[in-house]
Amino acid sequence: MNDKKATLVGYHGHRNLGDDIFLRVLINWLGKSLGVGECFVIGNGPAIPGILDGVKLHAVENPVKGIARILWLPILYRSIKSDYLVFAAGSIFTIQPFFIMYVVLFLLKIIREDKLKIAAIGISVGPFKSDFDRYWCFKSLGLMDSILLRDEASKRLLDEAAVEASYGLSYDMALCWENIFLKKKRNMQKTKQ
Repeated sequence: MNDKKATLVGYHGHRNLGDDIFLRVLINWLGKSLGVGECFVIGNGPAIPGILDGVKLHAVENPVKGIARILWLPILYRSIKSDYLVFAAGSIFTIQPFFIMYVVLFLLKIIREDKLKIAAIGISVGPFKSDFDRYWCFKSLGLMDSILLRDEASKRLLDEAAVEASYGLSYDMALCWENIFLKKKRNMQKTKQ
């Protein structure tokens, strides 16, 4: 029975073929493997389908156009009501306000404890504009249950920073689904595909 909820953060519904394909793959996995029946998708509302592979989708847009940081409020609100928070695809760990991301993830860990699983899937990390951004990005990643990287440069950055998180590198996510929510925080060295 698909009664679980998820919040999906990424660049969805912006007519980017890669992100739209990734949305379809992730929704299929969330529904079939994790029992998700409802998903809050951060993205361009009109372009987000109402239902996909049996999962009901709710588009979540920025309530204040032009102030990107405000989007973290609906991410926090929706994630409190979710079983999974997934940061999906792309270089979202290059341009975010990482201090705000850290505060939101920290609050979620306090409020939901272990009831909310947090993952970043198919992401690139860096390059960073400042050491401040780099520091808070790595702190944010350290609060996640699992990280699946899409390039060797990102993995090297996390290795060099000794980020305490479960992370690995894969060019084919379908072969790594079983490793995404590991119980222990450790480097997933064996997930390279």
